[in-house]
Amino acid sequence: MRLVYIAWRSLRRHRLRNFLTGLTMLVGVLALVVVSAVSVVASDMMIAAREQADGRKFTYETLVTVPVSDLAASAESIQQHLAAAIKPGWGASVVSRTTTAAVVGQDDAAITVEWLAGDITLIRRLPVLAGTASIGDEFPPRLMLNEAAAALVGYPDTTTFQLQASPDGPGVVFGVSAVVADGASVPQAYGSIAAMGLLRQAVDDATLVVRVTTPDSNQDAVRGLLSDVLVDCSLPQDIDVHRADTTWQVEQQVSYISSVFQVLSVIMLAIAVLAILNVGLSSVREESRELVVRRALGARRVDSFLQVIIEQVLVAAIVSALAIVAALAAVYVVLPLWIPAQTGIVRPGFPWPACVAGIAAALATAVAGSVVPAWKASRLAVTLALRE
Repeated sequence: MRLVYIAWRSLRRHRLRNFLTGLTMLVGVLALVVVSAVSVVASDMMIAAREQADGRKFTYETLVTVPVSDLAASAESIQQHLAAAIKPGWGASVVSRTTTAAVVGQDDAAITVEWLAGDITLIRRLPVLAGTASIGDEFPPRLMLNEAAAALVGYPDTTTFQLQASPDGPGVVFGVSAVVADGASVPQAYGSIAAMGLLRQAVDDATLVVRVTTPDSNQDAVRGLLSDVLVDCSLPQDIDVHRADTTWQVEQQVSYISSVFQVLSVIMLAIAVLAILNVGLSSVREESRELVVRRALGARRVDSFLQVIIEQVLVAAIVSALAIVAALAAVYVVLPLWIPAQTGIVRPGFPWPACVAGIAAALATAVAGSVVPAWKASRLAVTLALRE
C-alpha cells in the first residue's frame, strides 16, 4: 500500500503530464468499448432494414405454380402442410400472391396488396405502429397497411375504404387492422389470401411465392421440406429454392467496419505505449534523486521498479473507469435516442465483454509502456544520492 501511496503522490505532482498520457490511452480504450456497443446497434439497424424488406435472417424462397381456379385454396393447403411439417421452434412459413388494386374515390391511386396464407410478421420484421397485426376472417375483411397506404386512405380518421380490381369492377370494403412499418415508401397492404377472391381479379397465371424462415443456414433441409409438402399437395416438385434475405451482406459490411475500428484502436494504444515510454523515461531522469534517496534509505530495486509500474497502472485504472462511464452513457442514454421506433430494434445490453477487453488493454498498455522506465529506475546507482 505504501508503494501505491507514493505512486499516487507522484501522479498528483505531474498532473498535466499524466493527463495527456491518460488522454491518449483513453482514446484507444474508448474505441474498444464504446464502438463495440455502437456497432451492435448500427448492425441491428441495418439488418432490421433488410429484414423489413426482404425477410428475416435465413429466409428461403421458391415459386410454385398452381391451378388458376384453386389459387387461394392451394395457398392455404401449402401453408397448412408446412405448418404441420415444421417442428416447433424450427422456423415459420408463409405463402403469398401479390396484386395491385385501385382505391375507390382516389384518382389514379393504387395499393400493392400481398395476399397471405400464414403470418408475415414471422417472416419479415414489421413493427406495428398502430392497431393489431391481424388479417383473419372478420367481415369486412381487414388489411394491414404500411405508413404510405395509411396516409393514402386517411387512417386513423378513416378506418374502412374500398378497393376494386379494375375501374369497372365492384368496390369491396376493407377495414384497417394495423399500420406496420415495412420500409417501403409506396402504398403497401397485407391481407388474407382468402379475401383476394372478393375483388374478382383476373389472374393470368397462378404462381405463389413460398417463404420459409429457419434458425440457421440450411438450404438443403428447406428444399427437402418443400418437396415433401408439394408431394402431399399433388403439386409440381421442380422448384428452385434460394435465399431471399440479404442480411448476410450487412454482416459482411459490419464485420469489415468493426475490423477497421479495431485496427485503429490498436494503433491508438500503440501510440499510448510510446507516449508512456517517453514520459516514463523523462520522469525517471527528473525523479532520479528521489529514487536513489529512497534506495539509500533501504528501498529495494524491485520497489523502484514497481513504483513506476504502479503509477501507470493507476492511470490505466482511471482511464478504464472513464471509458466504462462513457459506455454506460452511450448505451443507456444516447443510443435509445437514435433508435427509430419503426425498426423495432431493442436496445442492446451493456457490452461487458468489451469493457473487460478495454480494461485489459489499458492495463497492458500501461505495463508495456512503463517496463523500460521502471527497469531504468531500478538500475539507478545509489551514489547519485551524494551528488548535488
